[in-house]
Amino acid sequence: IVYVVRLTDGDRNQVFFRVPSHNVVRVFPEGCFVEVYRDASRGWELATVLTALPEELLATEMEVADNSSEDMDTVETVPVCLANSSNHGADLCMRVPYYLVRLRKSCPAICHVFI
Repeated sequence: IVYVVRLTDGDRNQVFFRVPSHNVVRVFPEGCFVEVYRDASRGWELATVLTALPEELLATEMEVADNSSEDMDTVETVPVCLANSSNHGADLCMRVPYYLVRLRKSCPAICHVFI
């Protein structure tokens, strides 16, 4: 799959690029309302995008990353807070792979292109 990407500079000049799909990554702005796919039984749950995880969760995540050979790449994940999840009514904040996140109509999509 190849996307045609339009780049506009400050002078309103436009350049079009053909970009392979693996070079395009969706980015979700902070505060954006999204849906996150949890699993077959829970399906899609409402969530809000965070700038980063709360500090205590981030610290725990870093300790886990230090102890493993593969750390979770923050470019490929989205920090979210699930509202009213099945976690006994408390908000659950975590990083999820970007392919498990979809926009709700109220939030614009932003993409980063790696050329």
